[in-house]
Amino acid sequence: SKDPDDFEVNESWYRWSYEVKQLDSTHMLEILQKRYAANSKLVLTYKDGEYVSEEIDKLGKIQEIYVEKRGPGGVADELVIQAEQGTIKVISEHNIRCVLNDGKSKVLRQDGKKVASANLLPSAFFVISTSKEGGYVVGYSLSGGGFGHGVGMSQNVAKEMAKSGWNAGDI
Repeated sequence: SKDPDDFEVNESWYRWSYEVKQLDSTHMLEILQKRYAANSKLVLTYKDGEYVSEEIDKLGKIQEIYVEKRGPGGVADELVIQAEQGTIKVISEHNIRCVLNDGKSKVLRQDGKKVASANLLPSAFFVISTSKEGGYVVGYSLSGGGFGHGVGMSQNVAKEMAKSGWNAGDI
């Protein structure tokens, strides 16, 4: 939702949406494998009652995608992907932003502009809704806000606070 009292309510990235109409599980598997190769402790596979670091060979059709854990500011910090061939936990806002980006869909900013997002979503501050057919996820949409890593104060907020008369110490 929008809060009219937020300093950045008029910024184009304050609220955005992203829709993947046709989920490509092969592409998602490739991104999961790349993120695993970058840091094997942040892409885990559920095995024998616990999440372990293990290479991902197959994914199959996706049954569920959901945020399991959020950081203090609400940013997605752990994403779970349940698939025919196993359950994967993606850890860190950066990895989540990579994995949910299909490389084709555009981000719709609140100012109405559609923006290409080749390999990274604008932020991990979002809610996710999935669409299913026959018990499998065929697409998903994100309603999000902000642009960046979600740690610390937004530069846009600091700018707007200064414009409103706040001094550097108060900001």
